[in-house]
Amino acid sequence: MSTTDFPPCGWNAFSGLQYLQAVQFAPPPSNCQVGLVCSPPAATCTCPPPVPPPGGFWVTGPPPPPAPPPQPLPKPAGFAAPKFSPPPGVNFIPPKNVSTLFIFTEVGPPKKDGSLKFQPWQIDSTKTVQDILEHLGKGEDRWSLVEYHELGDGNWNQGITVGYKDERAKKGISKFGWTPRRGGMLPPVWLATETE
Repeated sequence: MSTTDFPPCGWNAFSGLQYLQAVQFAPPPSNCQVGLVCSPPAATCTCPPPVPPPGGFWVTGPPPPPAPPPQPLPKPAGFAAPKFSPPPGVNFIPPKNVSTLFIFTEVGPPKKDGSLKFQPWQIDSTKTVQDILEHLGKGEDRWSLVEYHELGDGNWNQGITVGYKDERAKKGISKFGWTPRRGGMLPPVWLATETE
């Protein structure tokens, strides 16, 4: 049954009491006449408030306001969304493989005091170390990209170093193991820029 078929005795839609029930109401108290509706409740309507139905409950007043929509999660500090978008009417084929690299914003190895400042980058896996250093404004022979492996408790282990002038700096970053699997199935790639 619904609220239009059978309001509990002495109560109706104008009484200020709202019924919250998914399927059906409990039967009226035994001393009430079926279908008796008082508008507004009068002295002749002597039924006590009905017992809430199983799984339901009574509330007074208007229904509660709807829950606010969920807020989007804040972006991590230093996060920058990709800024490239092709001009209107121009199609774009994105890179097949994109690697996520976490590059420290301060020159030199990561600090052991836990105050890490870095920026995540998503880079086409075919880009070279020279491409990355040039994009960071460090496209000179004295600069290098150095990989670090996080050991925990502020400790880091130095990995491979690739200098701008090295012949291997002209190879794609996936050749160094900096593939899309890093940061997911494998540990993330942490890189620092260092000078000779």
